[in-house]
Amino acid sequence: MKIRLKLAIFIGIYIIIWIVAMGTIFNSIAMHGYDILEEESFKANINRLQGAIDDVVAKSDPILTDWANWDDTYAYIHALRTSILIPILAVVL
Repeated sequence: MKIRLKLAIFIGIYIIIWIVAMGTIFNSIAMHGYDILEEESFKANINRLQGAIDDVVAKSDPILTDWANWDDTYAYIHALRTSILIPILAVVL
C-alpha cells in the first residue's frame, strides 16, 4: 500500500471521527438549551391558551345562567306541560 493511499484513508477516517465528535458535542451542549427553551415556550403557550379558555367561560357564564332561568318557561310554552308549573308554583308560594 502506498503512502498516498494510507494518508488518504487516515485523513478520511479522521474527518469522519471529527464530524461524529462535533455532532455529539453540539447535540449535547447546544441542543439541550434549545430543548429547554422549546419546553418553556410550550408551557407559556399552554398557559396562554388556558387563560383564553377561562376568559371565554367567565364571559359566557352570566349569559348562560340568565338563559337557563328561562328553560322551564320555554318548555311550558312549547309543550304546555303542567308538570313544569308545580315546582315553579311551589317556589313562589
